Amino acid sequence: MPITLENVKKYQSKGKTSKLVNCLALQYSDIRKAAYQALVDMNFKPTTDKEIVLFKINNGELDDLIQYKSLFLETSIMLLNDEILFNDISNVIVSFGADVIPELLVHVSTLFKSLDGFSSEEKKYISIQTLNSIEKVLLKFGDEVIDQLVPIMTKENNKISIDILSIEKDVDLISFIVEILGDLKDKRAVPALLPLLKKASMISVIAGLNQNIADRANIQLAAVNALSKIADPTTIETLMDVKIEEHGLSTDSSLKVREELKKAKIRAFVNMGDVSIEPMLNILNNKKRVDFSAIVVLGRLKCEKAIPIIAEYGKKLSYKEEAIKALKQINTNESKALAKELETKCFIATATYGSPYCNEVQVLREYRNRVLLQSSVGKLFVDIYYFVSPTLATIISKNNWLKRFSKLILDKIFQIISNKITD
Repeated sequence: MPITLENVKKYQSKGKTSKLVNCLALQYSDIRKAAYQALVDMNFKPTTDKEIVLFKINNGELDDLIQYKSLFLETSIMLLNDEILFNDISNVIVSFGADVIPELLVHVSTLFKSLDGFSSEEKKYISIQTLNSIEKVLLKFGDEVIDQLVPIMTKENNKISIDILSIEKDVDLISFIVEILGDLKDKRAVPALLPLLKKASMISVIAGLNQNIADRANIQLAAVNALSKIADPTTIETLMDVKIEEHGLSTDSSLKVREELKKAKIRAFVNMGDVSIEPMLNILNNKKRVDFSAIVVLGRLKCEKAIPIIAEYGKKLSYKEEAIKALKQINTNESKALAKELETKCFIATATYGSPYCNEVQVLREYRNRVLLQSSVGKLFVDIYYFVSPTLATIISKNNWLKRFSKLILDKIFQIISNKITD
């Protein structure tokens, strides 16, 4: 359970010096100061290495700690969350050299496992704070971070591989390492990230995640996001083919995972710039592999070469919305004219609500993309809707009574769909 100032007073009154010493490693400065003062008042003299290290830290004596390196790493994890102590403690850690990084991460994992007595909110707060602090420390090592993190993920170093087994089932820590590798934007991290895209990845086995599909899916997504930041053109083919582990996920979770994957892929291809153009055009030319992402990427890259094929896909009603947006983003006279031409074809929802961009129509589109188009029955319904919609839309747009009647029905559908999407 979390320690309070009342606990410190009780420990002092009962002479529990070991409890007070443990308080010296907490991130809360008021509790640390109270515990330190209590020990001083009790004329306590540190004798063990742990006691000596904690007394030195709380007394500001941070020189010549190399002999206590491992113990310092262990005891200072929580203290990094104190803004007052952060710079001094992080500088000591950096002075030990980058080869302490694996051990530092092991101690972080050990800390997380020790929080079982805390509430879920407190655990989350401490975990987020600690990972943010550790990230700042790692970035102080500069390029050397890559040299330490990549072997952890690829098992290139036997010692590191053995040590890192202690982060077993620690999904947050693995995802954190992946995120750091992405933030560094160093292509040397690519070999460590690519294996994570596989459904049965090596790191999933190391971390004991082979039975937890949701955790593995989250790590796969983290790897895609990291690769999107690094933007290495050599990963294009692999990213195009990656599929997230969905077997065993609920329908809602599966849909969310797919949506996140699509967004991460788009970011990656856009970040890679012009080298993505030919692969995206190939996707559009290959009728069996088409998805919305290629159209979106080519639009964001303002690829004039793609105007004809995007316009062609815009005639296929299930791709119309994305094609119009892409043509507008390309922003040439030709693309804007083609976008306008595609917009003139009206559908029931647009005719009823008066605009293709109102909230109701946007939610209906999202439901179409995320739910209906993911099943054969849903696709058949969409095809039928698009077949009859232009004719009915023309009639509805000219008759106020039909507009009101259509709106009454669509409003009910909108309420049901909104609840499903936000759940």
